[in-house]
Amino acid sequence: MSLIAKKIFHFGLCLGLFSFISIAIAKDATHVNKELTLGELNALSKTSNNINTPNATSFSSLDSNTCNVDDSTSSPLLPHINSPLLQSQATTPLVPAPKDISKAQKEQRSKNLKVGELELSKKQQKTFELLGEAIAREGDNVIATGDASVMNTELYALADKITYNTQTKFVRLQGNVKIYKNDQLYLQANQATFYLNSDFVIIEPFYVQESSTGIWMSAKAAASNKNIFRFNSSIVSSCSVVSPAWRIDTSSGSFNKDKSIVQLWNARIYIGDVPIMYLPYLRLSTENKRTSGFLYPTTGSSSTEGFVYLQPYYLALQDFWDMTFTPQVRTNRGGGLNYEFRATSPYHDNLILNARYFYNIPEYVKNLNLVNSQIYGFDIKTSSRNFMQKYLGLKSGIDNGLYVDFAYMNDLDYMRLDRFNYFLNTSSYTSRVNFYTQVGNNYFGTNFKYFLNFNVADNRTTLQNLPNLQYHRYLSTLFFKELLYSIDYQLKNTYRPIGYSYVSNELSIPLGMNFSIFNKFLSLGIWTNIYAGNIYAGNIYGNNKTPLYTFDTMGSDFVLNPVTNRYGNYLAANYRISLNLDVGKDYNKFFHALQASFSLSAPFANSVFTNGLLGKNVVQTYSLLGTSELQAIQNRFDIWDPSSFTSVFAGNTRIDLNLSNYFYNLNGKELFYWRATQILNLDDTVSPVRTPMENKLGTTPIDGLNLSTSFFYSFFYNVFTELALNASYSSKRVSAGVSYYLKRDTAFAVDNLTLTRTITDASNFLRLNFSGDLGYFGLDGFISYDFRTNTILNLGIGIHKDIKCFGVAIKAGSDRTPILTNVTNDGNSQISVIQNNYVKFEVKFVPLTSVGYVYRLRPRIN
Repeated sequence: MSLIAKKIFHFGLCLGLFSFISIAIAKDATHVNKELTLGELNALSKTSNNINTPNATSFSSLDSNTCNVDDSTSSPLLPHINSPLLQSQATTPLVPAPKDISKAQKEQRSKNLKVGELELSKKQQKTFELLGEAIAREGDNVIATGDASVMNTELYALADKITYNTQTKFVRLQGNVKIYKNDQLYLQANQATFYLNSDFVIIEPFYVQESSTGIWMSAKAAASNKNIFRFNSSIVSSCSVVSPAWRIDTSSGSFNKDKSIVQLWNARIYIGDVPIMYLPYLRLSTENKRTSGFLYPTTGSSSTEGFVYLQPYYLALQDFWDMTFTPQVRTNRGGGLNYEFRATSPYHDNLILNARYFYNIPEYVKNLNLVNSQIYGFDIKTSSRNFMQKYLGLKSGIDNGLYVDFAYMNDLDYMRLDRFNYFLNTSSYTSRVNFYTQVGNNYFGTNFKYFLNFNVADNRTTLQNLPNLQYHRYLSTLFFKELLYSIDYQLKNTYRPIGYSYVSNELSIPLGMNFSIFNKFLSLGIWTNIYAGNIYAGNIYGNNKTPLYTFDTMGSDFVLNPVTNRYGNYLAANYRISLNLDVGKDYNKFFHALQASFSLSAPFANSVFTNGLLGKNVVQTYSLLGTSELQAIQNRFDIWDPSSFTSVFAGNTRIDLNLSNYFYNLNGKELFYWRATQILNLDDTVSPVRTPMENKLGTTPIDGLNLSTSFFYSFFYNVFTELALNASYSSKRVSAGVSYYLKRDTAFAVDNLTLTRTITDASNFLRLNFSGDLGYFGLDGFISYDFRTNTILNLGIGIHKDIKCFGVAIKAGSDRTPILTNVTNDGNSQISVIQNNYVKFEVKFVPLTSVGYVYRLRPRIN
């Protein structure tokens, strides 16, 4: 089958499925599809969506046993929906009525009106009253005209003319009809007819609008019996009544008030006057709350995956939880099921649980050389403040909290199973579980981190933090208020089943004082910091005889030398002297604030002690390794890496310089800022300025325009080691941005003997984006370019036209996403990149839904 024929087949299949599915729209906190709510009492007086309704009827859902209907002034027979009167009744403009009516207003209207009929209860209370400026009698009919009103124990109605049959209890209201129940307006029409002792009512014309979304439905007339309204030849839209941009025409329909369901038969969807889709049956929920039912499906087409169809079903049986089942079919790939569960506790804490499964057919696995034929996993997210009080019965006011974001999956494609065109540019996922308590100035924390790394053949070689424990004492006074101290203790259990793992303990105690000098222009700080810790490392959970390694770089070969001692201890104490300046000056047009600091820190003489794995020779040997050796370490799982223990290196003599400038206008808005930081390592035998200088600058010269840059510059190597440039502009009609990022991997890793260096870019890319309303249409576009590989990473451009009730868009683009493939000779998995080119057509029927169709061209795998 040719490519064009396939496209026509897939698009036809999409329309066919839409034509024969019954869709119930459900609304909840996550699914933002608004529902049609019949029964906004003041819809005509609050048409906020540019909807002109000169011949409309607004009503609230009729839940009465108050109304009966006939379609003639004389026949006692109840009409049906095909009554000739309902097909030909003329309409006149309606005048918006007040939403409520008070007892005083009723009494004021009754003054100077003649009584046409009056019934009293045994207690001499009014049970029925007919009033008007003029009263006439024709047989059993009493006719009130001119500001006429009728009232019984359940309703109060106004009209230009009211006809009441004293024998049949038949009532016809004509002209500017307004019916109130419980003093609130629930019906406005040009004409209404009913019996006082029946559940049948006719409304002419029939019009309803949901005020928050603008959705309206109209028909020449509607008849109801026991809260079920039936109508013929209706129109549904959210656009202007005159020439709506989109509409749904139906041959007939009904509204079940008790179940809040609208059913439409032979629905024809129009854009302007052009029919685009036919649905033999369409079912809509009218409640402005969560309702079980089918949600709008997701469809698309791809040259590799075939026709894609995701059909969610939403289940909401109770107010505090709901779930969504989404079976999906991808004709050239396979099928699967997505499950989502959401719940909220009585304390308004939310829980979200997802589970997904997908089966790839063998042909698809073979064509893309995939690792997994079955993709599965789950993820869970929740958070709670004061968890112990809410769920464990703790009576104390101790501050505590819980945060969970945990996921497990066997393939990164799990992240893309819930939608068709989900863009993913990562090959790893980090799960976190954090719990803390605070008592006064004391903090206790436990956190777990679980890393899924799909860049390695076996995730069991990935180091996991299970768990980390922390105690922290916030800055407090000791003996007198100028003497301050803090305590921080951390225990880290870094674990993996294959390769070395380690357990570390570290205690840090800063102690010092701050003084104001020179009339508080300067502050002087004198601090000391004590570090102590120990480490045990080894293949703890595997073969305990497996040694750890350091390196001998003196020889020509890469040689491993075993370390016999698996323990390490360290103790260090240093001092820090700091000067801080914080001044400001008000000028004629702006205010300038300047902050500067100088800090000297160094170890006390003979205060540093290390042994074992953290011995000086081990640390120095590792720090002298070249790029190739460091890359070799990353590819092995039994190499000891001491560089993660930063406190071991706290014994360097160093100077920290910081300078910050801020400029504000007279309204307090920031105009410009510049922050600079430079570290001088006085123990560096090559140069104290090998650490790059960090600079951050930003300005907002005009409203909406933001310019910023961040860069690291090495005065020793005379190069930028990291550079980030950002410019963005945003207004009511246009937003645009450009960003550039450069990071050099080994810009200051240099041969100490020859001072030669090889500069390697770890990242070097540019991104542009634009979005704007150009008047007749809108334009969106973006592009990302990688200068290292001379590759366009992502590219997209789209044209759209949006009005309040309707939108149409066409987009084309390209993206690169990672997939897990078997591409190595030994059969191990490896991350490959799939280049996707796509075209997407989207139509928005605001606020009901947006319908999109995506076609992906045949991808290229790198």
